[in-house]
Amino acid sequence: MKKSVFGAASGIAIATLLLSACTSSSTSETAAPVTTPDNSSTSPSSTVLDSAGVYKRHSESIQRLSAGNQILSEVEGNGSVQLTIGEVPDGFDSVGFIVSCEGSSPWDIALSSETNIGGSDCGDDDAAETSLSILRKELDNQEVRLELREKVKVWATVFATNEQ
Repeated sequence: MKKSVFGAASGIAIATLLLSACTSSSTSETAAPVTTPDNSSTSPSSTVLDSAGVYKRHSESIQRLSAGNQILSEVEGNGSVQLTIGEVPDGFDSVGFIVSCEGSSPWDIALSSETNIGGSDCGDDDAAETSLSILRKELDNQEVRLELREKVKVWATVFATNEQ
């Protein structure tokens, strides 16, 4: 009789070990897909948080507009910022701007004379990325002001382009 109790006890112990091994294996398999790194790479806001990623998207958008466009400057800030245009290379008649934000805010680009040349809204998603341009001869300075109504993180790319 001791043998059968011992046999039953060892059978229960083996079954418990097998069950716990299956449970821990199952848990690790279900936990793997929900780890933070896997999910963060697909969320729209994570790309906005990465400056290099934002500027890469800007560059790709600029080249889709026209393969000959040339980036003049990239600016990162919080809230309203000055955008340096610098020298527009020969062969380009306009200056363009692409703006992205973390969070959302309406924005305008103003000349030094405080004349607004245009604006839009920006936000966390790629669809909120907007560009506008102004003819080189209409610029009154080598800088413009990017005015945001909200104090949010902003990325702007200034580029040379041709409108005519």
